[in-house]
Amino acid sequence: MKTNQIFAYQGRTPQLIWYYDLSDLKVIKRKPLTLEHLEDFFTRLSDRDDSALNWTLDMAARNAQADAEAKPFHDQTREKRQAAARWKERLRKSKMYKE
Repeated sequence: MKTNQIFAYQGRTPQLIWYYDLSDLKVIKRKPLTLEHLEDFFTRLSDRDDSALNWTLDMAARNAQADAEAKPFHDQTREKRQAAARWKERLRKSKMYKE
């Protein structure tokens, strides 16, 4: 059975998220999770340094990257809406003259 835990702090949005991976650890009924399994976790917890088992995700940088990747699509959407508005106006004017 795999378990994930997330620790959140109420009232503020985390800018840095620190992950620690214990997915390679096999925990079964006869071999339960012990404090010894978490020794490295507790050692690294205060500094939150990166290693093969843990890493930090910078949410501000990730959001900026996502915004940059989405910008061409937002620009294209704006251009298509402007073109549609121009066609709508032309259609409205052409109906006015026919009446």
